[in-house]
Amino acid sequence: MSISSAQFVRLEYKNNPLNYPYNARIDSSQMNNALSQFKNYYLSNGFLGFSYDSILFQDSTYKINNFLGERYRIKSIAYNLSNQKKIYPIKTTYFDTLQLKSHIDYILSQLENSGYPFSIVNVKIDQLDSNDLNYHLEINKGPLFIYDTLHIEGERLLKSNFLEAYLGIKNKNAYNENIFKKVNGKINQLPFVSSERTPLVAFIEGGLAKPYIYLKKKKADQINGIIGLAPGNNSTQAFVFTGEFLLKLNNLFKSAKSIHLNWRSFNARSQELKAQANLPYLFAKPIGLDYSLDFLKFDTLYTSVQNQIGFKYYTSGLNGIKAFYQTSITNLNSVDTFAIRVNKKLPSIHSISNNRYGLEGYYNHLDYIFNPQRGWIIDGQLLVGSRTLLRDNIISQVKFENQKTLYDSIQLKTTQLFYKIKYDQFFKLGNSSTFKLGIYMTQIVSDNLYFNELLREGGINSLKGFNEQSIFASNFNMLDIEYRYLISKDSYFKVFWNGAYYENKQVELGNNTISDFPWGFGVGGQIETGAGILSIIYALGKEKNNPFDLRTGKIHFGISNFF
Repeated sequence: MSISSAQFVRLEYKNNPLNYPYNARIDSSQMNNALSQFKNYYLSNGFLGFSYDSILFQDSTYKINNFLGERYRIKSIAYNLSNQKKIYPIKTTYFDTLQLKSHIDYILSQLENSGYPFSIVNVKIDQLDSNDLNYHLEINKGPLFIYDTLHIEGERLLKSNFLEAYLGIKNKNAYNENIFKKVNGKINQLPFVSSERTPLVAFIEGGLAKPYIYLKKKKADQINGIIGLAPGNNSTQAFVFTGEFLLKLNNLFKSAKSIHLNWRSFNARSQELKAQANLPYLFAKPIGLDYSLDFLKFDTLYTSVQNQIGFKYYTSGLNGIKAFYQTSITNLNSVDTFAIRVNKKLPSIHSISNNRYGLEGYYNHLDYIFNPQRGWIIDGQLLVGSRTLLRDNIISQVKFENQKTLYDSIQLKTTQLFYKIKYDQFFKLGNSSTFKLGIYMTQIVSDNLYFNELLREGGINSLKGFNEQSIFASNFNMLDIEYRYLISKDSYFKVFWNGAYYENKQVELGNNTISDFPWGFGVGGQIETGAGILSIIYALGKEKNNPFDLRTGKIHFGISNFF
């Protein structure tokens, strides 16, 4: 039956005992679809003899005479596998062809993922009496296939034992259809190789499944240099230059081992050095170790050193969960004993040691890590441990009544909690553009926080439009919105807005809290050149109810050289 005239009509069904909630008034061009939906509903609820006897059109109304027939029920399911027949009685339910298909798909999926990719399920329906039916499923598993040695076409960029563990297709393991379908995506998750063509598997007589993958080298080892230019904070300093140097070596020993070094100068007398070594898939197992070092010299006030060692379990590719142990210690570079005697309290910056245990989860599902157009990435951390206020020798010599020091009246050891969540979602808009939504939340929860414990935010990798690490907070929450227009695989222009809400609850403020809603906007982009990827961003920021001032604009530019 075909109905095509475009007008609004009414539907009247003669028989609707299940009270199917159909639309009684529709556009006539949707008539065929409405009839199919009504019929499929009754077929999937046991009325196997359902049919349309006649359809009469009168006074803009279709009067539909439908035949229902008997309603059938399923009483049991019988499986015939390897000449062994098993019958499973089930709670009586009405016959449902969609449910039957879903059940068969599940059986085939289980067999395909257990080494039987050529399984067949034949269906017979036996009528036990007038209204009861029995599913009879004859399952032919076919031959068992196990993985043969992984064959790598092209340049030998990775060792076979690493790839087998990373991809989950180890030699002599049963063939798994679900795992093999993910091979191409997992290869493209690695920053230093790409899949030149879709991986293939050859099924060889005798039960061998030989996988073929095609690798192409991708430039991912990286040297970055970034220079920042911002107005000075006082009349004697017109401009402040900030800088960053980054070195990443990503595929050492052809097994995805990596070393990262990152140095930053974020104001005139402050520097930070971060180093990290990562050893994934040790012993061809989905486990890895990493170590990181973070050294910070903040102005002439203090120096801190943080060490962290972690154990990671990879759930898929480089995604997974990490447990780690972290220690840190902060030492004062100078102490003002006069201020201590006058104020009779410890300085806002103090020597502190931390011992914390943590969990981290990292999951990357972007379509292309360097310039994504769709997908999401999440990185979250949770740390709990003890914070100890260290007795400074110079401060200990300052004594008050009864020869007591300030340390005698405070609790030196407390419990501290820290969390960080960073989530980015990319929404594809047409062929050449994308919309990015980024959420960043972090907080340190502790009694009597000192200045050197506060979070340092702001700058090109945080809240753009503000000086690097110029916002000090105990609680920082940020929203980042970007529109990107992609001009090539690794190049784009963007406009953005980012805003944050933060709180500062350091001990120096007593019971008071500093809070603000800074926000900024700007334009920027990155362009692939012969010398590397050139990036430039111009941003304006607004905070503490101050008006915008073009003279406070921040310019960040740099070049990333991949090799």
